[in-house]
Amino acid sequence: FGGGGPNMGGRGRQQQRRGPFGGQEQQQQKEKVNLSEVNLAITLDETNMPDTQKLTENWNIFFFDENSKDSPEAKWVKSFAEKYGMHIKIGIVNCSKNMGLCQKLKVSRLPEYYIYYQQDKRVKVDLINGLPLEFLVQQNIDLMEQHVVRVTSSNYADFVKKNFGKPIVLSFTERKTTSILLHSVAQLLKDKVVIGEVLSSDPLCQKFKVSKFPQMLSIEDAVSFKTVNFEGAIKRETILMWIQNKVLTKRI
Repeated sequence: FGGGGPNMGGRGRQQQRRGPFGGQEQQQQKEKVNLSEVNLAITLDETNMPDTQKLTENWNIFFFDENSKDSPEAKWVKSFAEKYGMHIKIGIVNCSKNMGLCQKLKVSRLPEYYIYYQQDKRVKVDLINGLPLEFLVQQNIDLMEQHVVRVTSSNYADFVKKNFGKPIVLSFTERKTTSILLHSVAQLLKDKVVIGEVLSSDPLCQKFKVSKFPQMLSIEDAVSFKTVNFEGAIKRETILMWIQNKVLTKRI
């Protein structure tokens, strides 16, 4: 990470034009990025800016102006939003149009990229040339509260007993590490749903008759392994809607 403090000094216009991407920036700036056309990036202003003092999930926010709207950093953010915008919240703020908002948030050097997390906390990420998209994914995961439980055939009974009476959703996966999608869903629903993760190699897959991955299901009867299976696209909003309509409504 770069410096994460809210108080940032200005930098010269020559340095701003050059940017962390070095000499390639002048050529790349000629390419139109059109961040506003990326439907997985949320355009933010005074009316819909999340309250950073009441956050329940991570927000990734890119601040730019008319001079940096087609910068290599903006191009990088576009690629990140197109790949991961369906899993986490990604916002963009044009400070040329929202100067008051950027001043309020103490953003003075453009372009800038911040991850806002928990309550009124943020870190700045320097979008240097060659930075892999997955680096920022891991930074988001590291800043999230960890609410996904690894469930196995060995701890299944204890897991169910500990969470008796609570809605339980299990995610079955071939991944060796937990995805940012599951982390973000678990963080947002931490007080409503218990989310566990089962590896494809675990015997629990046979118990729940899961043979295709990834798969999600809600446990109705932990002893007989009776479930309600998720059907739909594996993306954040679809999963949240399924949990709301098929899991939580049965508890009311």
